[in-house]
Amino acid sequence: APQNDSTFEMYIDGTPASKLSPYSPWYNASFTRSTYHYSNGTVSTDIEGFVDKFTSAHNGALINCTSWKYNGHIATYIRLRPDNSTDNNTDSKVRFHIRGPRPRYAVIGQGSSITSSVAAPQNDSTFEMYIDGTPASKLSPYSPWYNASFTRSTYRYRNGTVSTDIEGFVDKFTSAHNGALINCTSWKYNGHIATYIRLRPDNSTDNNTEWTPIFNSTSATVGPFSYPNLPEFRVKFTKHKEVDKYLYQSVNVNLYNGNGTRLGNTNFILYGRKVEADEDYPSNTSITGYKRFYFDGPWSGSSSCSEYLSLDYLEGFNFEMQTSVGSSNMFQFTKPDGEVHSESMDHCSSFSTWQEML
Repeated sequence: APQNDSTFEMYIDGTPASKLSPYSPWYNASFTRSTYHYSNGTVSTDIEGFVDKFTSAHNGALINCTSWKYNGHIATYIRLRPDNSTDNNTDSKVRFHIRGPRPRYAVIGQGSSITSSVAAPQNDSTFEMYIDGTPASKLSPYSPWYNASFTRSTYRYRNGTVSTDIEGFVDKFTSAHNGALINCTSWKYNGHIATYIRLRPDNSTDNNTEWTPIFNSTSATVGPFSYPNLPEFRVKFTKHKEVDKYLYQSVNVNLYNGNGTRLGNTNFILYGRKVEADEDYPSNTSITGYKRFYFDGPWSGSSSCSEYLSLDYLEGFNFEMQTSVGSSNMFQFTKPDGEVHSESMDHCSSFSTWQEML
């Protein structure tokens, strides 16, 4: 950018890289910040760390790098393959490749190619691309992926390797494409490779709703505001389908002064998992979480507050969540039937400091 960006931060699963717990699998990556001035005047603000050895605890992490000064972010998921001791028994001469849309095209309204290949000693007639379980060669005309017109081809390299390729092109992504699982499998070589399609919303407002869809991670800066007239932030959760995964969602509100210095933030993290329903608890979804606030910048010496919660009253992921940074009832949940539950923070020993900071 034209200037050094002191607001630029790397978040790992919602936690700043500069504030990782010693118990985090990422702690020993020792992330550092640096700047570099190019001869044309551009200033690069960099955050870098090194993981000596990846473990399963690193897998699936969301790395989100955000600039509050320039109101932008970029993100990626860490996708790790198993080590060679359990690498699905594929031959060392067999290589799988898959590519979804590049970040600048991973936006609703944009278009991109979707490609996958297996490079092996022989042509692989069993190689198939599955989109949410349906072979790309057998897509229904009603599928949002039908017009991508996936085709199969082969190419023989001079060293004898044969690449079996499947490729299609989506002219314009829609919300119906988002979240699709692309799984490319070789039955001949007993291996596969997969990726999820993760799309950001476009800048339009053509969805005829007061809600802004969130895909993976979304950040936005609003304001300025003056105390005590601070806004309330609302997030609507909607359960789309049942999955056999352990899920979490983090909602953060960051507070800045007029100079762009972050003074503090609220954090509410929700953990969802499947459970067996019974007479005492009729829902098959259990939700727990943490409610927190932290201090930063000139207030960073003040004590934060964190409390673990059981949120069984939510009974599933269908509710609206409200964060009111200036209220003692900082977090509020409204169920579809209108029932409201509040989670207060005024019992925290540093709540009066929080109010003073505001």
